[in-house]
Amino acid sequence: IWVSSPIEFAEGDNFKIRFNNDWPDNRGLANADESLEEGTPKGAVADGQNIVAVAGKASVVYDSNNESLYLLGWGLTGSLSGLSWDYDVPLYLDADGNWIAKGIDLSGEFKLRYQADWDQNYGGAAQIGTFSLEASGSNMVLEGASGLYDVLFNATDLTFTISVAE
Repeated sequence: IWVSSPIEFAEGDNFKIRFNNDWPDNRGLANADESLEEGTPKGAVADGQNIVAVAGKASVVYDSNNESLYLLGWGLTGSLSGLSWDYDVPLYLDADGNWIAKGIDLSGEFKLRYQADWDQNYGGAAQIGTFSLEASGSNMVLEGASGLYDVLFNATDLTFTISVAE
């Protein structure tokens, strides 16, 4: 999964994802009538339609495993999986409006933040199961983390659920 640095888009900007700064291998949207939304994957296709940006700052997510594109909403950041605090593992919306990610290595410290920015972030006492989050709370550490986990963030009641990945 590739996540761009935050990009400042002007109204009416168009873009595509391209690889190695070259056009022969690029991705756009399958449908010209679609636009990218936070956490809602849209089909990406080779030589697809230009993506019309909405004015404002956003990070673009490209998931090559599922050939999808979307805008980063909520993400996990930290030293989890040996990553750095400069990278966000993107969450996406499920059918119930929860933000989820599957098959995540939660070894290390992590926090939840919105749009790769620290203005809105959450932490707390991580555990298997559901627990409450605190605004600007402590870094989360899942003691004894081993293997892969699924996570679910309920933005309405500010709870976070960790379960062993199936």
